[in-house]
Amino acid sequence: MGLVFIGSNFRDSELSWLERLEAASSAIRARLDDSSSLIDSHVSLATCNRFELYFETDDFHRTLDSVIDAIAEETNENRDSVSQSLQILSGDKVAQHLFSVTSGLESMIVGESDVTGQVRRALTRAQLSGPLAPSVQQLFQTALRVSKKVSQTTGIGLSGKSVITTALKLSEPLMPRDVPKQVLIIGTGAYARVVTAFFKKTGAGDIAVYSRSGRAEMFAETHTVRAVTNQDLVAELSRADIVISASGSRGHLLDEALVSEALRLRSKEHDLVVVDVALSRDVAPAVHELAGCFVLDLEQLKKLTPQEHSIAIDSAREMVKAAAEEFEVEQRAKTMGPIITALRSHIELRVDQEIDSVKHKLDPATVTEIRKSLSRVKDAILHTPSLNAKSLAGTGNQADYVNAIRVLFDIEIGENG
Repeated sequence: MGLVFIGSNFRDSELSWLERLEAASSAIRARLDDSSSLIDSHVSLATCNRFELYFETDDFHRTLDSVIDAIAEETNENRDSVSQSLQILSGDKVAQHLFSVTSGLESMIVGESDVTGQVRRALTRAQLSGPLAPSVQQLFQTALRVSKKVSQTTGIGLSGKSVITTALKLSEPLMPRDVPKQVLIIGTGAYARVVTAFFKKTGAGDIAVYSRSGRAEMFAETHTVRAVTNQDLVAELSRADIVISASGSRGHLLDEALVSEALRLRSKEHDLVVVDVALSRDVAPAVHELAGCFVLDLEQLKKLTPQEHSIAIDSAREMVKAAAEEFEVEQRAKTMGPIITALRSHIELRVDQEIDSVKHKLDPATVTEIRKSLSRVKDAILHTPSLNAKSLAGTGNQADYVNAIRVLFDIEIGENG
């Protein structure tokens, strides 16, 4: 059995493809959870920046083909195109990738704090779907521990950076300074909570929220902001200094006609700033071309955000690499269990045979003492082979060890010892 990763991310794929993968993620999970699936258990991570699947298999090529087929069918995409768009990792590379992702080192904004929570929720969702393979469970639990250690040791992630906070900081120079800002939030999900907290901290003059699904009133009550109705949306757009949209809805919520009308009513001298962080874009492409409106979306953010290089990030990457190597050694060591079990059983059998051959000649107390003595000898004999088994597992030399045990002791070692 071996761990496998398959996925796409913002570095290698168009955001439109990631959008399609995220939209199909529930259907893909259902296919892989089906009893006819070749995968017993898996964890999927689907966000605006990445789509990733982690699973264990003992038939790599056949299982991989079935996963690619499921993705192609649920996204209505050509199978060859899907295959070319996916990154595939196996063995020790899987742990290093997940540990790096969970620690925020593979995010659009290096050190992004949101991704750890996304990984934790992905694990919880998978656990609720059924028992996870022990190696997959351990992989994700270790990734969360590594992320915490990286954050505490290097400071990566402690600043609370995320895509949304970075987008807002990039927008600040486009708006008037030293005056309270009129903020309009579209959508009531996780991003809306982050935006509300950000502007309350920075002293916004007024925060309003709009939801096409009708959740604005509830959000407004719990976050002490104003709710906007459909009838008031154009007027609120015309008054806003900045609009942050992350509705998660399908279709363009801010189309050319709606924004054009708001701009016609607008009395402010500076441009209306619109930050669209929805994977399924809330803002229609034509709105980008309107005079008096500046739109910052994920594609632009991807280009505007430089890759960070610092001592802290280099240190974090080294920690992730070391943790991945340690995890792989632990996984290999587990494969040596049947070998040690077989060797232990072989020696115990010889001990029992020897005791059986003489116990009729001795009193019970003497037999007990002999058994204890031989047991200590057995443990002493097994101590060094057990340590060497774990050591050889770390170097990947299990096969040589198995052959040596087979030749020296004339025993057959199967998967279950």
